[in-house]
Amino acid sequence: WQLQGLVIRTLPNEGAQKKFKTYTESDSFPFLTSEAMSFLVEKKIQHLLVDFPSIDKMHDQGQLNNHHTYWDKKRSLTQDLSEDSSKTITEMVYVDQSLNDGVYMLNLQIPPFMSDAAPSRPVLFQMEKL
Repeated sequence: WQLQGLVIRTLPNEGAQKKFKTYTESDSFPFLTSEAMSFLVEKKIQHLLVDFPSIDKMHDQGQLNNHHTYWDKKRSLTQDLSEDSSKTITEMVYVDQSLNDGVYMLNLQIPPFMSDAAPSRPVLFQMEKL
């Protein structure tokens, strides 16, 4: 089998409080480096889920370079919206601390409308070791 998705859970994982964390302009939060994003694209990750607000830096002057890299977009994230893309990024997921790191099956529920952003409901099912 081929790894198709990756869930990144950051520490500290403060339990259910993390679901209600408010990020402000003065907060700093984790983000992915351009090298990390290129690595994920090279590995053909189709579904990227993170528990922080954005895969890009908070203050990047709207460049969103990691988003552009992930979807191989040179200009705008809304260009070619009619183009069929199966890649997704889900930000601000909550992964309960009771779940162990490991291999999971992902049921990523996304409403069937065309937009540059849509709500999703990721459901993880732990896989038994093969």
